[in-house]
Amino acid sequence: MSAFTGHGELPQLKTEALRHVGEAYSRNIRRVYALVLFAPAAIWTSITVQRHTDQIEHRFPNKDPRTRIALIDQAIKKEMREHAAIFEKGGTVAQRLIDQQHTVSFQMLSSQSPEFNDGPEAWMASQIIATWTAFEAMTGDLWEAALNAKPAILAKLDGRNPSSRSKPGDDPKRIKLDYLYQYDFDLSGRMGSIFVREKRYSFDRLDGIRDAYREAFSVDGDPVKAIMADKALDVGSLVRNNLVHNGGIIDAAYASRASVLPPEAVGEIGSPILIDGELVAKINGPLIKAGHDLVVAVDNWLSSH
Repeated sequence: MSAFTGHGELPQLKTEALRHVGEAYSRNIRRVYALVLFAPAAIWTSITVQRHTDQIEHRFPNKDPRTRIALIDQAIKKEMREHAAIFEKGGTVAQRLIDQQHTVSFQMLSSQSPEFNDGPEAWMASQIIATWTAFEAMTGDLWEAALNAKPAILAKLDGRNPSSRSKPGDDPKRIKLDYLYQYDFDLSGRMGSIFVREKRYSFDRLDGIRDAYREAFSVDGDPVKAIMADKALDVGSLVRNNLVHNGGIIDAAYASRASVLPPEAVGEIGSPILIDGELVAKINGPLIKAGHDLVVAVDNWLSSH
C-alpha cells in the first residue's frame, strides 16, 4: 500500500491537451490501488458479516428474520465505522489491523484449496504488471498529445542520432503523401498522431519509449530526459517482462541485468522471483512517481515553449 502514498494527485495541468492523459493515468493507478485493497477487504468483510450473523442469531434466536437482519446490519456498520476511524488516525494500531486483515485473508485462502496457493503471488504480480501497463500506455498517449500540441519543435525529432537510421534516406520526419490528402493538407495538431499511427517508435518497449522522448525533447528537454533515465523504469520493465513472458522464473536475460534490480528481486536462474508486498512497493512506488513527474515535466515544457 505504501507504493501508492506520498505522490498526491496530479496538479491541474496547464496544457488542456494533456489533461485527458493525466486523468487516465491517475484513474489507472487508482484502479491498481483498488486491486491492492480489494482481495483482503472482500475476505475480511465476509468474515465480519459471518461473525455478526452468528452472534445475532445466537443472542436473538426468536427474533423474526427482518429484525435479525437489521441488527446484523447495525452491528456491521458500527464495526466498519470504528475501523474507518482507526485507519484515518493511522499509526501502529491501524497498521496492526491492516496486517491482521491481510494475514487472516491469505491464510484462509491457502487453507481452502491447494489451487489457491499461487493466489497471493499472482495477486501481487498483477499489481506490478498493471502498474507498468498504466505507465507504458501513458507515455505513448502523452508523447502523441505533446507533439500534436507543439509540432514546430517536437515533431522535428532533432534529438535523433543520424547513425541510428537503418538506411540512407531513412528520415523519421518524412510522412506519407496519403496523410496530406486525408487531412486536406492541414497537419496542424496531428503530427504526433501520424507518427504513432506509423509506429515510428515502439511504445511497448522501454528502449522505444526512451528513444521517442529523447528525440522529440531535444530542446530544453533535460527534465524530461532525466525522468526517462530513471532506474525505476528499468526495474519495472524488467520485472514486468519476466512475469509476463517467463512466468516469473528467472532466466539468463533477467539475471544478466541483476545490477539494476532490488536485491529481493535477484535469484538463481531457474528459480522464481520471490514476490512479496515489500518488493511490489519498491517496484511500483518509484514507477508511479516517475509517471507522475513525467506528466508534470511535459506539461511544464509545453507551457514554457
